[in-house]
Amino acid sequence: MITDTITCCISAITQKKATAEKKQSADEFQKALASLSKECQLLSQSLDIIQGMMDYQIADSAFIDAGLKNELLGAVGQFGEGLEGGQLSKENVQVFSSNVKQLSKDVSAAWRECSSHYATGISGYLGIIQGLTDNPKEVDELNSGIAKLLANDPSPSSAKKLSADITQAKEIIARFSLKPEIEAFLKKVASKQATVKDLSPSVIAWLEDQMLLTKLRISF
Repeated sequence: MITDTITCCISAITQKKATAEKKQSADEFQKALASLSKECQLLSQSLDIIQGMMDYQIADSAFIDAGLKNELLGAVGQFGEGLEGGQLSKENVQVFSSNVKQLSKDVSAAWRECSSHYATGISGYLGIIQGLTDNPKEVDELNSGIAKLLANDPSPSSAKKLSADITQAKEIIARFSLKPEIEAFLKKVASKQATVKDLSPSVIAWLEDQMLLTKLRISF
């Protein structure tokens, strides 16, 4: 797997630095090594995000572009060879840096697309039933947290957090068992468009089953 291969290469590069420091100008090497170390951290973070998305089934397969994958593998391989010979090219590090940053952008874009699909409909349902739950504040905070996860750039912990929040949201939603007629009614309630005419026998029966009759208020 690409993530395993690159991770192993990063580890090998780190282990080679002691040997290389002896064969190349200390100042030049340290600058290049510091830059390389920074980019390797960013790469590792991107790989962790990818792995998390796959582990929690937010994405069903690795989504690294084939061309970028080959560039990354080639660059990491070159660093390994260069360090064996006691050299670390600043130019190569810059090329590698460009590819790593592109990967980070690709991962963020993939996260926004895949996480949005993963959470499809959840926020809408939470918004509908929020005022009818025993703890509206908790539901609002949960819904806001999910929205932030979907909108922000991901971190290695994002997939785990989103998975946990969606599971909690589904448990809340499941307790309401929304049928199309009920969902339509609650959408009207949420948008303050519901009228007495919308209180059909089925809606009233559902509200009674859910012990929600006393939570609704009529205003003129």
